Amino acid sequence: MARKMTKKAVKKPGEKAAAAAGIEEYYPLVAGRVYRYDFSSPDWPYNNVMTIRAKNVKSAGAKTTAEWEEMFPDPNEPESRPYAHRWKVERSAKGVREWRPHIKWENWTIRTPLRKGATWERKDGTKFRISSLEGKVEVPAGVYENCLHVTYGKGDLGSGEVYYAKGVGMVRAKQR
Repeated sequence: MARKMTKKAVKKPGEKAAAAAGIEEYYPLVAGRVYRYDFSSPDWPYNNVMTIRAKNVKSAGAKTTAEWEEMFPDPNEPESRPYAHRWKVERSAKGVREWRPHIKWENWTIRTPLRKGATWERKDGTKFRISSLEGKVEVPAGVYENCLHVTYGKGDLGSGEVYYAKGVGMVRAKQR
């Protein structure tokens, strides 16, 4: 049973474990799971489909690691030039960390605790904030409610938002 905390609530033993369970719900790592997104960018002249697949998922205690394989455009469309790259992800009680060892890039995608107003900063200065745990978003796959809504920004370099639906993962990302 989910419990809504208020400012008056006192943190009880075991609440850190509850936050880790929340991360699992919003960022599931399931071997073979495929995500297909509509994608648009002025920098990408091909079709507007991106496919992401979870591979090599391994759990050890409270940590789960996986490899994401990202393909632009959809590999099932032979008329377009395929592009793919891989990165690693680790989900733990601390949050979700992604890294690309070949370019020495590592950052936190989501940090715990999962509560409205929580913030964190990446090494490049981009600031993230949990705007809501009750976000609602409509995408071609349907309407998702009670989403983790994360917003981010870095001065003049742009801003964006990401919605994570329970049991599904990322359902919408928009970068400006």
